[in-house]
Amino acid sequence: MQPKARSQFPLENHNKDLLEKIQQDLDVINAIEGSIVLLLSSNLFGQGDNKVGNLLMEEFSHTLCHKTEMINTIILINSAVFLATEGSEMEPFFKIMEEQGIEILCSDSCLSYYGLQGRLRVGREASIYTISSKLLQAGWVISF
Repeated sequence: MQPKARSQFPLENHNKDLLEKIQQDLDVINAIEGSIVLLLSSNLFGQGDNKVGNLLMEEFSHTLCHKTEMINTIILINSAVFLATEGSEMEPFFKIMEEQGIEILCSDSCLSYYGLQGRLRVGREASIYTISSKLLQAGWVISF
């Protein structure tokens, strides 16, 4: 049996398959855009020195203000609820994101635990039921 010459392979089928694959990938990307949920569980970005973690969170929050078309919801749990409360240096960034249409949910249990009831300045309080529903309905969840 002799190997097929290159000209014997049907290019039309290969190109058609490739175009279909690209279209499928684009369909997936379009389907998840806007259904990305960002789950923050700390008021610091990363682990290590708290000063650096605070600085990185400020830089990250500022950057997110310019990427609002990619994210649908930001969920704040544990110490991340401090980011949306009175006195937070990140409050202005979260306010900009909220004004641009990003839903910001803060765990009511965490607000209560940290004694922050009535001090929420951005977003709204949400139960674990609401938070769980948002996470389960999301196309993608990015957590840190």
